[in-house]
Amino acid sequence: MENQTGADVFEMEARFAQMCRKRREELGWSQRELARRLTEDEGVSMHQSSIAKMERDDDERRPIRLAEAIALSLTLQVPVWPLFIDVEKSRQKVLEDLSDRRQEHVKTMALFEAHIADLDAEMTRLAMFDNLLISPAVDAVTRAAARLLQDEDGTRGEHQEET
Repeated sequence: MENQTGADVFEMEARFAQMCRKRREELGWSQRELARRLTEDEGVSMHQSSIAKMERDDDERRPIRLAEAIALSLTLQVPVWPLFIDVEKSRQKVLEDLSDRRQEHVKTMALFEAHIADLDAEMTRLAMFDNLLISPAVDAVTRAAARLLQDEDGTRGEHQEET
């Protein structure tokens, strides 16, 4: 069984070394020029052959010491965090988490939409009940009350004429 931590460190160093190589080439520096700048600017002695071995793309790649990583990071202006974080795995994990959260929200929204549809149906039933039963009953009571008031007014008027 392979030591996962050792394999992870090897991969992290490889990513960092490739970032350094890419940046060195972008700057148009040779391995010798980078070695000179590391020594002069950062006080870290690293021979051109050490840089070549560090940049190798195989199992014979030279490990990167912490002081070298920091000096390379400063000289080349590349971040040192790829030594500690697998960006692609972290990115993939974030995307998976976001996808899972989105699915949860979609399910929750579907439940809310179903609940809203149930409420709309209940409101429709209540409106029909109101139109069929309550409104006609209220109208009938209102008409009856109006007739009673008219009858009372008529009766009062007759009583007042008699006195």
